[in-house]
Amino acid sequence: MKNVNRKFTDTEIRVNATAAFPSLFAPKAPKDGNGKPKYELCVVVDKNDEQAVELVNAAVEAAKALYTEQFGKPKGKLKTWVSDGDEERPDDPFFAGKLYFTAKADRKPELKIVENGMLVDPLDETEIYGGCRGGALVRFYPYNNAGGSGIACGLNGFVKLEDGPRMGGGASANAFDDLV
Repeated sequence: MKNVNRKFTDTEIRVNATAAFPSLFAPKAPKDGNGKPKYELCVVVDKNDEQAVELVNAAVEAAKALYTEQFGKPKGKLKTWVSDGDEERPDDPFFAGKLYFTAKADRKPELKIVENGMLVDPLDETEIYGGCRGGALVRFYPYNNAGGSGIACGLNGFVKLEDGPRMGGGASANAFDDLV
């Protein structure tokens, strides 16, 4: 896969990633039913991609500095939402050797796929799925509200560069043939 790692600002980066649990074509309602539906993507970064990991860590640290500028010194450790798959999901091979975080957006993020060497718009949600690989354009930012404080991640876009094994698998093509 082409290396898409790039820093745009101190807090906005594009990283090589595997898509997981995408809600990119329609916003997803919050699990607790409170709040506005959002577009979201779990961004999964291979820990062996040292450049991507460094970009994520640097962007989180820059967002922490912004927190201090905007809200003052935090009272405790800021929640960053960046997790280590080996620690948080030790029984899930999909997350082994990976960092992951959920990026969200109020507006539909920019979505592209590479097809025949050109960037094109995806036709539908079947083209960007959990398990495909590409580049995630994200921005880390501080928050401090009644629900708590920390560093969140905004989703600005995703470009699919290549197919990968689908998360969750799926039924085989002839799984129901014996019923007719």
